[in-house]
Amino acid sequence: MEPFKRFKLLQRFKKSTVRYRLAALLFCIIFILAIIATELAMHAPPIKIVSPVTVPVAIPTTTNPISTPVSAPPITITPTTTESASPSTPTPAPPPAAVIVPQNVLNRQFGVSVGETLLGLDDADLNARLNNIASLGIGWLRFDIQWDQVEPNNANDNTWIAIDRAVAAANAHHMGILAILDYTPAWDRPADCPPRNDKCLPPDTASFDNFVRMAVARYGPEGISHWEIWNEPNTIGSVQPGFSVMDYVTLLKSAYVTIKDVQPSSTVITGGLGPAQTSGGNISPLDFLSQLYADGAQGYFDAVGDHPYSYPAMPLYEQPWNAWSQMASTTPSLRSIMIANGDADKKIWLTEYGAPTDGPGTLEDSTSDTVFAGRPDHVTEVVQAAMLAQAIGAVQQYPWAGPMFIYTYRDLGTSNNTIENFFGVVRDDGSTKPAYATIKTLLAN
Repeated sequence: MEPFKRFKLLQRFKKSTVRYRLAALLFCIIFILAIIATELAMHAPPIKIVSPVTVPVAIPTTTNPISTPVSAPPITITPTTTESASPSTPTPAPPPAAVIVPQNVLNRQFGVSVGETLLGLDDADLNARLNNIASLGIGWLRFDIQWDQVEPNNANDNTWIAIDRAVAAANAHHMGILAILDYTPAWDRPADCPPRNDKCLPPDTASFDNFVRMAVARYGPEGISHWEIWNEPNTIGSVQPGFSVMDYVTLLKSAYVTIKDVQPSSTVITGGLGPAQTSGGNISPLDFLSQLYADGAQGYFDAVGDHPYSYPAMPLYEQPWNAWSQMASTTPSLRSIMIANGDADKKIWLTEYGAPTDGPGTLEDSTSDTVFAGRPDHVTEVVQAAMLAQAIGAVQQYPWAGPMFIYTYRDLGTSNNTIENFFGVVRDDGSTKPAYATIKTLLAN
């Protein structure tokens, strides 16, 4: 073979040998990697699919223990998945848990009177409402435990569920409770009571006493120890059809004995007296308290309840007709009547105070007015804030004053056909009035 051809063949052989060696080396590498992967797979821990985990969020224990512990709704933690949730089956968000304001932040000199407005709220709204109230520094709630709602049909038909929820929620927020025991069911109203009117006093006290006993036995262990007997018993709007002070004294004395029998350490407060003149079926607070003592009520209450509304005037605008002045500045005053009857050591609880910010009548837009032309029936939101600021500052200086309850937290509606819709420091849509920030600032200081 020619030398040149031998050289070409030798070159081809060398190239082929190199390719074979490279291919063999690559095959070995792939084989070794496969062995390593198999070993890792055999010794790796198994992959687990984790079920959803439920973590209960407990509400801190209150100083007023309740018989059934209250806890916030559980928060569900679901493992992350690479699949997106189906848009046709969204996962509902859990209700918000209670935001507990520390107990030492709440001011026990002040409360808010909320009537029945808590009872119809669902759990989330009830929790949110109390979170907001407590964030103001408010230490008390005042609300009704209405006889006609607990026993609507007869004495053996008891419905406590809505009140149970409100009491448990208030306790979970460390708020004290002033419970108003009031209003007669249809089955125990007197014959002359107007139709569908629960404001008539019962013809005798036996059935009311039974209701009172059950309420105190049920809620005393849950921390309620302050009881107000009826609401504004000196006004025709709260006691019908016609009444005498003695009728109320009879009810008060019997309820006092019943409450003390169940809960000896309790505090019993007379129904908060509404601002009124003695005419048209109403009895002024001064006349009513004087007659209360004359009819033998002394010794059957631990504090006097009063509603010293002053609008359209500022609380410290001293006038004989100003219900705020009537507490201690007029002659006579509630204080002087109490002192004269041996009750100097008892306090006056201001179980409602506030001012409406809308209504059908004339508007008061000044904090220095002394004429009140047109007899204003409501004030501006700015004046409302100024009135509450002055009241909060003043009541802290009164050694004879018990807690003051702001009426109320939230407006009841938007119709200005009545002033009753506009006493709130929060509007019906949930937005705040100037008084909201005023209260928060003053109670924080």
